[in-house]
Amino acid sequence: MATTNGTANNEFVDPEKVNPEGDHHAPYLAANMEEDYEGKPTDEELKTLRRVPGSIPILAYLICIVEFSERASYYGVQPLISNFVNRPLPPDGNGYGAPPAGTQQTAGALGMGTQVANAITQSFSLIAYASPLIFGYIADVKTGRYKMIFWGVLVFGIAHVLMVAAGAKDLLANGNSKIPFFISVYILAIGAAMFKPCVSPLLLDQMTTTVPTVVTTKKGERVIQDPEASTERIMLWFYLMINIGGFMNVATAYIEKYVGWWLAFLVPLFLYLPLPFLLIFLRKRLILHPPGGSDLGKIMKVLGICIRSAGLKGFGRKGFWEAAKPSVIRAKGLNIQTTWNDQFVEDVRRTFQATGIFCFFPIQYLNDNGIGSAASFLSTMLQTNGVPNDVIGNFNTLSIICFAPILNYGLYPFLRKTGVHYGPVARITTGLAMSSIGGAAYTVLNYYAYKESPCGEYGSSDCTIGDGVAPISIWWMAIPYAIGGISELFVNVPAYGIAYSRAPVNMRGLVSAINLFTTAVAYAIGLACSAVITDPYLTWDFGGPAIVGGVLTIVFYFMFRHIDDEEYVVSQDNDNVDYHLEMEGTANVVGENEFNKTSNRGAPITDNEEMMISQKQLSFASEIAGQLYQHLIGSYHPKNFKQFTMSVVAVASSPDHEFTKPTVSSITLVKDLGVQGDAHFGQTVQHRSRLHIQPPPPNLRQVHLIPIESLVERNLAPGAIGENIATRGIQLLQLSTGTKLRFVKAGDGSDEEGPVVVLTGVRNPCPQIEKYRKGLQQTFIVRDSERNIVRRLAGVMATVKVGGDVTADMAIIIEEPKVYVPLMPV
Repeated sequence: MATTNGTANNEFVDPEKVNPEGDHHAPYLAANMEEDYEGKPTDEELKTLRRVPGSIPILAYLICIVEFSERASYYGVQPLISNFVNRPLPPDGNGYGAPPAGTQQTAGALGMGTQVANAITQSFSLIAYASPLIFGYIADVKTGRYKMIFWGVLVFGIAHVLMVAAGAKDLLANGNSKIPFFISVYILAIGAAMFKPCVSPLLLDQMTTTVPTVVTTKKGERVIQDPEASTERIMLWFYLMINIGGFMNVATAYIEKYVGWWLAFLVPLFLYLPLPFLLIFLRKRLILHPPGGSDLGKIMKVLGICIRSAGLKGFGRKGFWEAAKPSVIRAKGLNIQTTWNDQFVEDVRRTFQATGIFCFFPIQYLNDNGIGSAASFLSTMLQTNGVPNDVIGNFNTLSIICFAPILNYGLYPFLRKTGVHYGPVARITTGLAMSSIGGAAYTVLNYYAYKESPCGEYGSSDCTIGDGVAPISIWWMAIPYAIGGISELFVNVPAYGIAYSRAPVNMRGLVSAINLFTTAVAYAIGLACSAVITDPYLTWDFGGPAIVGGVLTIVFYFMFRHIDDEEYVVSQDNDNVDYHLEMEGTANVVGENEFNKTSNRGAPITDNEEMMISQKQLSFASEIAGQLYQHLIGSYHPKNFKQFTMSVVAVASSPDHEFTKPTVSSITLVKDLGVQGDAHFGQTVQHRSRLHIQPPPPNLRQVHLIPIESLVERNLAPGAIGENIATRGIQLLQLSTGTKLRFVKAGDGSDEEGPVVVLTGVRNPCPQIEKYRKGLQQTFIVRDSERNIVRRLAGVMATVKVGGDVTADMAIIIEEPKVYVPLMPV
């Protein structure tokens, strides 16, 4: 998660997210669209020409292969854990865990029962879903993405080797396979958590084309090569690889049943083996960004201050968030250091408020899959007739793949044509109701399984009477699995749409983190209930959540139904929003609207948005990657290609001599003194490196300005290197000494009075820049063949000629002197 306010550094900075104007999309788009370039489309061409994807770097496809290897090796193992722990080594089997041919027995190994098996599977998933927040944070602030991926792959490899060892015949026979197996399971979860939050952002880093270009096809048609279409195409390949890998458990489940554990675990190891070699090959060829910082630490500090002040009971109540606002902290005289402003705290509050809908999602997940591993245990009581009981769960995924096009090309277009407003809350309510119906179906099926089982209500506890199963086909479980899968289509994407449309635009990473946390909560509930997820309680394990889900569905609808009307009004009245019902059936809400405005500007959130989405969610994501991707990092739209005048993107100030400055809503310029309240405010020089000079020289560095394009090129946020004003559309370094820059409200005439600064020289890139990020200082220096410095690119310095307030969105008017004098270091 990254915002430009108060952060030291960000990996991505989007000028249009720093200062959204309507619904602007795509990193760096506006800055590039201002410049003329070959093939630049006209406004008419943007409206009329067909859009096609451009060429995709081969490196991007190779990253997709990396993702396939990791997901295939992960999902080849994950569904097998329950049977390995729960069921005993089958009598008269082959000794490797496979049951005798022609029987209804299930493959097994440890025979530790349903309670232990549930605890293992739920804790495994809990680690895999909760710890990506930690590893994603470490990658953002310390290691970078590639290193975290590579380390995760190494951890993954250790897990797979140990798991193959656990399938050895001798270890299975004497019960000593527990130690290597349990170690491998948890190492696998950690490896997945290290890998997943970094791989999709690394893929997006390779897509460097950011402007549309008019080209002529071989058939003579003039089209626009659209960067977003290129990104959509590679993301579709990415999700396709995930889905193919996700179905690997079909193969390993059959191997488990007919050959044994050793080969079931060895196949994922073989799928894993190309990973480290492929990553080593890619290392010097990839576009890699250094660690860019994260707002997660600041958010946790804000939460900590508020909880210490009001307690957990005060969460969500009026005034809970006030304690963390710097203005309140100063008023109380507290010795708490803050690196954020009041608006940042307000943004966090609004984000938690906007994501309140996510609180209802754990019950949907519990009904979708059954609480804990209850569905897996139910499958062991039914007739399989040669089909591995692990396979049936794939109907959840298959239902999503099959039903998604029906929504996309059937239901939603039909409702749109008939004028029916099927809002996001109505769709989520439908999904919650369907998941409760699915839970009821599990309940009925388990009731009859108990009733017909030769062991009665202990049918899942290694029943050895007769053939050990109820005379009910396991294929009946396809019904609740499918209902649960379809319910996800109605729940997940509209929920993201609501949250994104209402949370501040700089807090979308937090939106993703909260959603991820609710999934972890579902696993935590399953883990906590391990003692009762066993015979004879399985019927109630399904029935209880179904009842609760039905009640909460009604509660949800009446709590949030007002959002449907509000979303519809925003969509219909706002020219910057596309209201479309295709697939997700919600408004395209990536841009600012009346609900998510903020004065803090954030970078596009690509680092944690997609991490650890479940296999089932990713299955339908392959169909809706385009729409979902718009919600994640933005999209190109003809109406968004506007020409921008020279303007202010962001302003920053700090009373302390810190290297970075937090962005603020406005700064006040004072004639001959500088930025009021800033550490460099004064008539004489205020920079610490020059305070020793006597007599003090005049302050020619009252205001520091830098083009946003220069920051973007280096993946820096406004304020990151201590500048006061970030500009757009001005070649500051090419201006003359003595040039006047006048700041006026956008749209005002040139004769309007406003603050004026006079350029005095360029900033000398100091060693502090190198301390901030290794190698950064040299990017601001241009040398000739003899290593002499010929240009300095760290922005320009100015003095204040006319005072006044400067805010983001203000236009800039240039008044050049009659004689050109190059800017020199000051």
